[in-house]
Amino acid sequence: MPAAARLTPAGSLPLSTESLAAAPQHKIKVDTGDLRLGMYVCELDRPWLDSPFLLQGFPLHSESDIEQVRQACRYVYVNVKLSEPGSVRGRRASSAAQPANQPAAAAITKKEQKPAGFFARLMSRRNKTQPILNEVIRPLAASRGAVDETAGLVRTVFDDVRLGRSIDTPQAKEVVSRCVEHVIENPDAMLLLTSIKDKDNYTAEHSLNVAVLSIVIGKHLDMDRRKLEEVGLCGLLHDVGKILTPDEVLKKPGRLTPEEMLIMKMHPTQGRDILMSSHGTLRASLDVTHAHHERLDGSGYPRGLGESQLGLYTRIVTVADVFDAITSHRVYDSRRPNIEAFKIMQSQSGNHFDPNLVSTLMEAVGVYPPGTVVKLNNGEIAVVVRANPARKLLPKVMVLKNAKLAPVPPRYVDLAVEHDGTERGLRIANTIKPSEAGVDTQMFRSADFLRQLAG
Repeated sequence: MPAAARLTPAGSLPLSTESLAAAPQHKIKVDTGDLRLGMYVCELDRPWLDSPFLLQGFPLHSESDIEQVRQACRYVYVNVKLSEPGSVRGRRASSAAQPANQPAAAAITKKEQKPAGFFARLMSRRNKTQPILNEVIRPLAASRGAVDETAGLVRTVFDDVRLGRSIDTPQAKEVVSRCVEHVIENPDAMLLLTSIKDKDNYTAEHSLNVAVLSIVIGKHLDMDRRKLEEVGLCGLLHDVGKILTPDEVLKKPGRLTPEEMLIMKMHPTQGRDILMSSHGTLRASLDVTHAHHERLDGSGYPRGLGESQLGLYTRIVTVADVFDAITSHRVYDSRRPNIEAFKIMQSQSGNHFDPNLVSTLMEAVGVYPPGTVVKLNNGEIAVVVRANPARKLLPKVMVLKNAKLAPVPPRYVDLAVEHDGTERGLRIANTIKPSEAGVDTQMFRSADFLRQLAG
């Protein structure tokens, strides 16, 4: 089955006719008979739940992939920017394109409709499948699409800058809008997926994670949808200037020399200049990109600005930036636990960081954020997948290994229920590094793993 990336998830608002009409030319309608290898299918001609595909959005890597799409759909929408070069050469957007999940799909007769999709089949099962379906599988499937698409956009933006091209600002705004939607609908799933780190793709993943964390902070500040999209876009583009930083400086494993540090400190100004040369850039994004390394006490760079000169978006992105950096694998430093990151940031609150925003992030992410690998008091190893807002020390976890570190069939456990309702009294004993537990959290991005969870 094709790998997945994006589409409007079940239960959320579909794309409107107006938003589709305003979409950039990178999205085109293609009859399934005209599909080619390398195309990136981003939307279908029918509701996603009525298709046989588990996740949302995927590249066509084989003839088998194409045949599966042809069996399910009459036409699809292809994202030109995410497709392989040449696979959509000479094709034009259809003026008659209908939004996915809209009446055109509903006009298909019952005889023509295909069997219900993966999620629809699960929904028809006994109630015992409901918690894991609604709280884990569906949110992860839908949110993985948004995460993959946003990561793909970041790589495209960086490639465009390297080649001297301007940034596709409308596409960036469109993708961030979908991230906001998923943070609103599935915050735990988005935090889980952004907690999965890959040191080989640090810069691109970091930009995505800062965008999501900035949106999460904004959501807890009760920002409206427009402001969430703005702060998310600021987070996504904050480090774009690093594309012009030489690799021997950016990826140096040891401490930078004074001369190398001066080069590194150029990236905020370079990022601002890049955004200024791109049409339609948000003014706030210019400010954040230029100032995200400034500090409240004036000790930051490149201009030594102080507290009164730093806007709210800049303060939010700065907190998100530092938190993700501390909790990520970097060439010059190892990943640190979330709790340690919070301690470091609290110790610098008031001088470097806005203390209210550090507290807001702690409240939003929690003591045991989704993606944290933990050891339970019975010795079992689990991954936190969902928070319990009223019982922050008793989240919902996926047990993956027994006390001897041997793999076991994944088991979804609500520690608040187990703690109160049984004699087991399960609780978290301590956090543990994924490497020590032999747990690769990348599995939560895998369609095969999600199918395994569904049974």
